[in-house]
Order: sequence, then structure tokens, then C-alpha cells
Amino acid sequence: MKHEIGAEIQKGRRRHDMLLALLMGLIAVGWATQSKPRMEDELASGYSALLYALPLMNTIIMPICMAVLASRLWDMEAKSGSLKLLFTLQSRESLFAGKVLVGMAQNALICAVEGAGLLVLGRLQGFTQAVPADHLAWLLLCTYLVNAMLFFAEFALCVHSDTQVLALGTGAVFSLIGVFGAFMPPVLSYFMPWGYYMPLDSVLMHWDSETRISTFEMTDFNGPILAVCVALMGICAVLAWRAIEKKEV
Repeated sequence: MKHEIGAEIQKGRRRHDMLLALLMGLIAVGWATQSKPRMEDELASGYSALLYALPLMNTIIMPICMAVLASRLWDMEAKSGSLKLLFTLQSRESLFAGKVLVGMAQNALICAVEGAGLLVLGRLQGFTQAVPADHLAWLLLCTYLVNAMLFFAEFALCVHSDTQVLALGTGAVFSLIGVFGAFMPPVLSYFMPWGYYMPLDSVLMHWDSETRISTFEMTDFNGPILAVCVALMGICAVLAWRAIEKKEV
């Protein structure tokens, strides 16, 4: 398997895809900081505020980010028209496995940056709230799985299409719809898998319009929605593999 990963790294050595994934994670954290506590009495709920804001930022930017990463992984094969030659040198299974492993490594980097960024920000801002380690771990797990689901879906579109426009356009539409879905009743957001970041969020925000004060509540983890997400991720992974398996060269 290391040969497949090495081959993908060699293909992308000038594309700097890992650096791009790092930047995506930093953008999500940086955008989420706009909702960080600014008053002394808000520091006691600092981590809760960020745990609520980060899934919202992911809903907005991750569909297009996953489309970009998937399209870049398939970009060389699509542009060079080298699939016929490539499939004489390696099996379709190894090509798919190499791209999936690299894509999931990029996904893991994004999640690691988000988790580390949240902790660093809390330390710098002097949050008095104890780090809710279980809720942070849940956030990163859910982010990784929803990202993976989107990656496989976008990757399948990349393989089916001769250009990357379809995948990138779909990612942009998902991002736009996700913005509206985040503010819809929860029951409606369940039918928008690309926006599952918010239904899986384990922090609720309560806004008092009279006092203009926001309070945050830690809730139970939404296991059923996570199970649906895992099932959809598996379906999208199968579709991505089928796309490569049946790709005409």
C-alpha cells in the first residue's frame, strides 16, 4: 500500500495539497473565532461558543473544500488522459486505494487543525471554562465522517465527469444550501446530509432577544444521525469505487 500512497504523493508534489488542507482548517477556525467571547463574563462559556460556531463554519465551507480536494486528486488523470496507460501499470483497486488514503489523510489534517486551533485559542483568550474533551472529540469525529462522506460523493462525480466543473459546482451548491439549512428546523436539516455538521453538533445556543445574551447548553450526542452519516459515507464510497471500476479508457 505504501507504493500507492507514494505514487499519489509524487503526482501531487507540486500541487501542495496537504498545505491546502491545512489552510482549509485554519480558515474554518479563523472564521469561527468571530463568535469568540469578548467580555470577561463570557469566558466561562468560551469553548461552548466555539464548539457551536465551528460546525456552522464547516457547513458553509467544507462542501466546497471537499470538492476541491477530490477534484485535485483526480485532476492529473482527467487532464492528461493517461488512464489507459495508468491502468496497464497498476490496478484500479490500487489507484482507488491510494487516492482514498491520501484524501482521508488530508481530511484528518483539517480536523486536527480545527481541534488544535480551538484549544490554542482558548488558552490565548484565557477561557475559564474547562475543556469539554468529550464534546470536542465528538465534534472532530463527526466533522471527519461528514467530510469523508462529501469527499467520496464529490470524488465519484469527478470520475464520472470529463471536467471538474460538476464536482466543484455541486460543492458550491451544497455550501449555499447548507447555510440556509443550518437555520431551518432541525427535522428539515436531517434531509440535508451535506449539512450534517449542525444536526450532529452537541451544543445548543439560546438567544435572549431582550437581554441580547447568548447561553449555551451541552446536549446528548446524536447517535442515530451519526449512524445515518456512516451509512451514507459507505454508499458514497461504493459509488466512487464503482465509478473507477467502470470508467472507460
